[in-house]
This record gives sequence, structure tokens and C-alpha cells, in this order.
Amino acid sequence: MLFARVGVFRKGSATPFLEQGVALARTTLAAWDLINGRLVRPFPDSLPLSKTYWIICPKATSSVPKIVTFRNWLLSEAAEDARRLKLVLRRT
Repeated sequence: MLFARVGVFRKGSATPFLEQGVALARTTLAAWDLINGRLVRPFPDSLPLSKTYWIICPKATSSVPKIVTFRNWLLSEAAEDARRLKLVLRRT
């Protein structure tokens, strides 16, 4: 076996940070740790998933300024993280 220990990455799990194994995680959940160098991708393989995240609210409130501002901020942050993650993953 290539790795002695394989764990499933969970929010708050310190196992991969203690150099005790390999974490299996959704890229979106591990992205910040990959970007900041706390985790590394040991190999370039990944599996695409059909699951996605959605921003939802009642239609009646979708144009309320604070909701529009929050949605725009969230999408901007996600786009910036995706851009930074793409740079990190190119190096692996």
C-alpha cells in the first residue's frame, strides 16, 4: 500500500496537519488549506462531483441591497479562491 493511513477530511480534523496520513476531501472544503500550504496534493488525480453549492433566498428579497451585496461579495470571494487554487494545483 502506498500510504500507511488514509483518513476522510472533516472540518476540524487535525490528522493531515500532523503529518499522520492522507486526507480525502472535496477540493472546495480543503481549498483554503491548499492555498495556504497547510495541505498538499500528493498526486494530481481528482474526481469531478455533480454536487454544487447554491445561493438561495426568497424571490421577494433577492433584490434587497444587503442581500445583493452579500451575494456579490460571496461570488467574488469564491472566484478569487478558485483563481488562487488553480495556481496552486498547477504546481502539483
